[in-house]
Amino acid sequence: MGMWIARQALVVASRSAPRRAILEGAGIPCEIVPADIDERALESAAPDGEPAAVAAMLAHAKAAAVAKDRPGRLVLGADQTLAFGGRIYSKPADRAAAHTQLRSLAGRTHALHSAVAVVEGGDIAVGLGRHALEIIAASGRDRWLSHLFLPRGGAASPPLRTARS
Repeated sequence: MGMWIARQALVVASRSAPRRAILEGAGIPCEIVPADIDERALESAAPDGEPAAVAAMLAHAKAAAVAKDRPGRLVLGADQTLAFGGRIYSKPADRAAAHTQLRSLAGRTHALHSAVAVVEGGDIAVGLGRHALEIIAASGRDRWLSHLFLPRGGAASPPLRTARS
């Protein structure tokens, strides 16, 4: 018997295969329902642009967007922001963008802010339902990467998967 005691599976507002694997590995049955939100628009509308606050806002927005159509269900939304030098880094669109990001982070300490929001109830806008939010921050330093390790990528390359995908 797994850890999960709810009658219905946890609704996960994410496409993340690693996130699903972690939950299922912990014995938590999942129903995957990716949230249809414009993350970049929400980021740009964030009042102070603080990376931890942006991660929390995105996690909550994902959970709330999915929960509105699933009353009475527990919905998990999660997001991460990678920040360095006052800038939040988004997922690179292609290999060239990934190359640029890795070069800018190489040898420097950056911060990863992870946020998880759990929402129960579909009527979030008027404050009904339960909300739980957790933010975890970690810092890391990438190694210096040589040009041999990071070959130049072409703009036509497909999007890359990241640790956050």
